[in-house]
Amino acid sequence: MFFMTGHPQSDISEAQSDFIIQHDSSNTGRFVLNHPYRLMLISIQPDNPEHYQKLTIISPKETFFFELSMKELKQVPDGRNLHKHDFYEIMIVLDGEVYQNIENERHLYTKGSCCILNKNVRHTEEYRDYYRVAFVQISSNFLKHLYECMTLHIFGRHKTKDSKFLQFLDNNINERQAANKNYLDLIPKKEHTFLVKHVHSILDQIVHITVDPTPDANIRVQGLFLDLLYNLSRPDYYNSVPIRIGTDTENRLFQQITKLLEANHGHISRKELSDALSYSGTYLNAICKKYSGLSLFDYGMHFCMKEASIRLLDTDQTIADISRDLGFTNQTHFYKVFKEKYKMTPMQYRKQNQTKE
Repeated sequence: MFFMTGHPQSDISEAQSDFIIQHDSSNTGRFVLNHPYRLMLISIQPDNPEHYQKLTIISPKETFFFELSMKELKQVPDGRNLHKHDFYEIMIVLDGEVYQNIENERHLYTKGSCCILNKNVRHTEEYRDYYRVAFVQISSNFLKHLYECMTLHIFGRHKTKDSKFLQFLDNNINERQAANKNYLDLIPKKEHTFLVKHVHSILDQIVHITVDPTPDANIRVQGLFLDLLYNLSRPDYYNSVPIRIGTDTENRLFQQITKLLEANHGHISRKELSDALSYSGTYLNAICKKYSGLSLFDYGMHFCMKEASIRLLDTDQTIADISRDLGFTNQTHFYKVFKEKYKMTPMQYRKQNQTKE
């Protein structure tokens, strides 16, 4: 999906001209979309600072491809500050995992998970870990048109099932919650490889039609967007978690769980979490599963393995010492968990990344 067009690589200032940035009284950047839709396809390679970010921007007007070094990315204005949009943005994690800072709270999104933000939510992505992400940006008018098509029940017996996804669209498109800051997390229920491939296929088709439009492109691209939204709205595919910022007790509890796991590098028992937060371990596990798609143990292992990867590169500790410090009594188990996450052994990870440095 990440490709270079036949055009010469453009200067980034040209692409920025397509992203009109306004600022409000709090100096929050507000990105403006001048087309019905735009796709941004981003990959981050943290172990390759000279070719750190690959960015493809595709709209009905033009297509850009950039490859930025870590140094160049830091120089992009407004690139890492909290911002919001005059459009709706769906983030789809195709591979890896990404942290998104939403109203100054960090949220982890793993492979297969998605998020749709309304126009009031301030956010930014963290460019640190490896990931491949698609950002589907849809104008208010185009999304309203798509929503009306989705809820036009031509065949009564196949009436579109009501879902939290459709409720989110209805509330925001019809401005019932015009001043609210809310978004929707979509946690895959099915095996994420199937969903990623299916969504990836739809995005690929949108890309090809947009880059090389045919006489019927106008109709075909609308059908593909409807296909994408329909699949994201399916309750049998995704667990939809609506979050209203500032009022969601469960969300605040999940943030507390995250902070405790992160502070303890994932090495904190369910009982210790229960004692610290005054909720049963079973309930905390359910909250963790609801908001991250992972059990408490698996979510904790994310932070544990992240700390292990940092120590492998930034310290001279032996692998045995790192394993023991992070609470593993069985080094074989440590190797197994690490390899599942990074697709290589701790020793291979240390050698490969230190060589690149």
